[in-house]
Order: sequence, then C-alpha cells, then structure tokens
Amino acid sequence: MSKMDLVDLSDIQMTDFSNIVNQPFRCLAPIEGEIELTEVVALNKQDDSRAKKAPFILVFHAPLEFPIQQDTYHLSHQELGTMAIFLVPVGKSEESVIFEATFT
Repeated sequence: MSKMDLVDLSDIQMTDFSNIVNQPFRCLAPIEGEIELTEVVALNKQDDSRAKKAPFILVFHAPLEFPIQQDTYHLSHQELGTMAIFLVPVGKSEESVIFEATFT
C-alpha cells in the first residue's frame, strides 16, 4: 500500500470516530485481521491557542492472536478509508488485546 492511498490524519477530529464506536476496522498491515474501535476518549484540553484540535484517544480491541507490540497499523474502515495509526498495547482481557492510539 502506498502513502497515496492513506487518509491524511493531520485534520482528523474526535468526532470522525465518535459515530463509529463498536464498528470493525480491517487491519491490513503488519498483520491481517479485524480490530474493533470500542471507545473514543477526550483528553484534557489545554489552554494553548496553537493547538489545532482537541486531543483524544482511540481504544481498540483485537483478537488474542494479534501480536502484542506497538507498531504502525494500517486500518481500513468502510466510511473513513484506510489510515496508518500508531497503536500501543495497553492491556489484555480473556477475549482480546487492548490497544490505544493517541491524537494530539
């Protein structure tokens, strides 16, 4: 997949993800499979006039077979398109591996 095929995340907002919580994303790289967006969390907004957008966190749940490693994952969603998102594993449950992505 070339960079030209990826969504530009520089203008992405929390509201872009808020309406698609509990929907699947298709992971295309570095591993193939399905990952689900389970939560969108607003971070404390700092009084910084230079900030272009409010910071937020995305929480994803992946199958236990997913590698528990931080990496840039290429995730595709039917409405948003394909994007490269840096995911960090933050936990594990009996059913899934939990990843977070932070947007500032």
